[in-house]
Amino acid sequence: MRKNLNGIFTLRTCTLLLTAHTLVAQNAYITGNAGAFSVVNTATDTVMTTQRGLAFGMTLAADGSKVYTADHQHGIIYVTDTATTTSTGLITVFAFADPWGLAVMPDGSKLYAAMSDNTVSVIDTAARFFASIPVGAGPKGVAVTPDGSKVYVTNSVDGTVSVINTATNTVSATIPVGSSPWGVAVTLDGSRVYVANHGTVSVIDTSSDAVISTISGIGGAAGLAVTPDGSAVYVANFQASDGLSFPLSGAVSVINTATNTVSATIPVGAGPFGVDVTPNGSRVYVASQYSNTVSVINTATNTVIDTVTTGSGPSFFGPIAFGLFIQPLPFSSFNTKLSLVPASSGRFDLNSTLVLSPSASIDPVTEPLTLSVGPYGVTIPAGSFQPVKNGSKQGGWNLSGNIGGVNLAIQIAPLGGGAYQVKASGTPVNFTGVTSPATVSISIHRNAGITQAAF
Repeated sequence: MRKNLNGIFTLRTCTLLLTAHTLVAQNAYITGNAGAFSVVNTATDTVMTTQRGLAFGMTLAADGSKVYTADHQHGIIYVTDTATTTSTGLITVFAFADPWGLAVMPDGSKLYAAMSDNTVSVIDTAARFFASIPVGAGPKGVAVTPDGSKVYVTNSVDGTVSVINTATNTVSATIPVGSSPWGVAVTLDGSRVYVANHGTVSVIDTSSDAVISTISGIGGAAGLAVTPDGSAVYVANFQASDGLSFPLSGAVSVINTATNTVSATIPVGAGPFGVDVTPNGSRVYVASQYSNTVSVINTATNTVIDTVTTGSGPSFFGPIAFGLFIQPLPFSSFNTKLSLVPASSGRFDLNSTLVLSPSASIDPVTEPLTLSVGPYGVTIPAGSFQPVKNGSKQGGWNLSGNIGGVNLAIQIAPLGGGAYQVKASGTPVNFTGVTSPATVSISIHRNAGITQAAF
């Protein structure tokens, strides 16, 4: 819902079409590019394809099946199937406002979009309707906590961050930060939020929703990203240190989170904007708007090891990629047996076998897990699973309890060679009208798989 000019709440409408598929690769989706976005294969650091559609902010579904891109000039959010890199639908906002930054809930149920009319739109991806939340002036960046309980929104005009309680979709806190905040990122454990301002980075404690540290020595910052282990933050210096002039060269500042100081500065292309980290933390990708390039940084040495050209030359609409743009690492294989009772108080039992990609690892104790079965989705926060020992070896992880009114039990057991067995059951779940086969997806941090399971 949103207010019209007379202060009366009205319903925003949209068109949303989605399809399910199986993950096939890990790609980086780079928005901007003079009316198009490029798909970069992170294994070869080459451009695979270029799609039409002017876009600015973006985000990916937790299972990697969909990429959402915000066309901030035409009030449209595009939905792209990552298996085919083709558009499968769009969300048209029928209002005098345009979307900027985007973030999706871990279970994929809602999309949050920062709007030019000083609101955040909440899009229910199943019911296809909008709600609207008033925030500060000039909202730009959006980030969701790993447990899905809070959304942090940077307000670039009034220098604040709005905290949204996702259970009520209301602003629970407004936090003063630095001048003109844009980028925002949350640590994997959900304990800290980093905000990129002009000249500084603010560190927010999520338990108190207060700034606990301000880091100087940054240029006019845009996007930023936190490594999976939380040890470093990479900040794109879009503008010079005065926060006003636009440099012909660009740099990325590296923050040591143990000391909250800048530990390195890495030269990249001109006008760096979007930043993201690969799921294993070994690489950082930086989209530079004025050089039409994407720089690939080795996090072990903090040096640029590759440069990907995504356009024909400098352009105001060069690479932006503001948000989460690197696809989760797909499972090498993912098979599921499913038993499901399609009723209003239904039940599911699944037995899955997954094999991680060669470079991947998981730790459900410290990483969030998202499970989806048909229309049902749940995110298990980090710290919820209990480790099971098998003598001196890791015997797996267990969880049992009631989450959101559903009695849920999940067991994860290592099988060796990067393979794991995942057993899960839940009841009661509203499975009214669900038909076979059902879409099943599992993501652990940014390792993910999606498949169809008959029942």
